[in-house]
Amino acid sequence: MTEPDEQQSITPSQESEAELLARWDLPDVTVEEEVVSNAMNVSFSRTKADQQNEQLVEEAPVLTAEALEEIRAAAREEGFAEGKQEGFIKGHQQGTESGHAEGLSQGLEEGRQQGLAQGQAEIEERLQHFDALMRGLYQPQQQLDLQVERELVQLVTAVAQAVTRHELNTNPQLILNTLKQGAELLPFQQQRVRVQLHPADMEVVQNSYSDEQIQQRGWLLEPEAGLNRGDVRMMTDQSDVSIDMEQRLAKVSDVFLAQLQQLEQPQQSMPSNSEADAQVATTDLNQPPENSENGSESTS
Repeated sequence: MTEPDEQQSITPSQESEAELLARWDLPDVTVEEEVVSNAMNVSFSRTKADQQNEQLVEEAPVLTAEALEEIRAAAREEGFAEGKQEGFIKGHQQGTESGHAEGLSQGLEEGRQQGLAQGQAEIEERLQHFDALMRGLYQPQQQLDLQVERELVQLVTAVAQAVTRHELNTNPQLILNTLKQGAELLPFQQQRVRVQLHPADMEVVQNSYSDEQIQQRGWLLEPEAGLNRGDVRMMTDQSDVSIDMEQRLAKVSDVFLAQLQQLEQPQQSMPSNSEADAQVATTDLNQPPENSENGSESTS
């Protein structure tokens, strides 16, 4: 038996790995400083890293003029390329924006002009269609108005003839005025005149003038059944004057016919009602007839 105070020896192989690691120390990597003095005998510390940097600086190659020029040329080329690229991008962007704005403005203007042209053509077409409709509505009314005007002229003519015949029967002064007007148309009044009248008108003259007055005027009254009431024919050796009452009535109708012709021609100016009334008023049965229309004068 061994004694309790006697220690048992332990071999290295019996130690654990943890104990070996616990006793392992890091190596010393501290950089030792060198004391260097300069020309003034002033010391300073330099590390190995500083020494290596100085060696690198000393070993850098010296730039020559040619190398510097090459560097400058390369930098200039690089800057030119970058500026060209940047300018191209910027110019392309500005050109795109400007072209888009200009194209949009031009497109809007062309569209507006085209729209106006199409709209104007459509408006003109619709106006022509509207004018055709208005003419279609106006022409029947115009034809009706013209028909009414013609019937009105016929009515006025018939009324005028009826009134004239009535006046010839009831108003002796009418035939006397006609006889006087015919006598004034004769070129020579100081001669014998043959006066042919309707028998009823001759009776009116004989009742209005005495035989002495008839002789003083040189009238030789002769009844003529072929004449109408109001007609007078006065004949001398040199002249022949005929006053036809129907022609005088036709003259009144011509005034209305002239107005009707003006209605059939809208481009001509139509006289006002006051002017038409004045024309009718001037055509009075008591006025002397014109030789060219109502009387004929011949010289033997």
